[in-house]
Amino acid sequence: MVARPVHLAPHGVRLADARRNARARERRGAQPELEVAGLSLDYAADFGEDWSGSVRLGLNAARFDEADAAFLARRDDCTRSAGLTLSRRVLSWEGNQPVLMLDWSRTDSTIPLYDRKLLSVRIGLRRLF
Repeated sequence: MVARPVHLAPHGVRLADARRNARARERRGAQPELEVAGLSLDYAADFGEDWSGSVRLGLNAARFDEADAAFLARRDDCTRSAGLTLSRRVLSWEGNQPVLMLDWSRTDSTIPLYDRKLLSVRIGLRRLF
């Protein structure tokens, strides 16, 4: 995997962070070998005095070398994902800051059983240093 660091620009804006997963082969125990490739783009910025947020977009592809034994077909998956994170620094309490996260992903597979759509909303705490 190749990752480029996030660079800070003037006014607290972080430039896009692009990650490209190099094509790789994995052997996972009894699981068949697969080939994976992906791209993820992240953008984070500060808004005004109190707000910060980030947006993430991703695209991943997985190709399994062997046919699925149950379906007698080779499996190829394509997953698209997006995420949004929002936080407000004024709301921090004892070094903890609430964070709102919204994530979406969709996987399309050549075997319909593995198709999926996921939407999640999470509220968490981020530790401030």
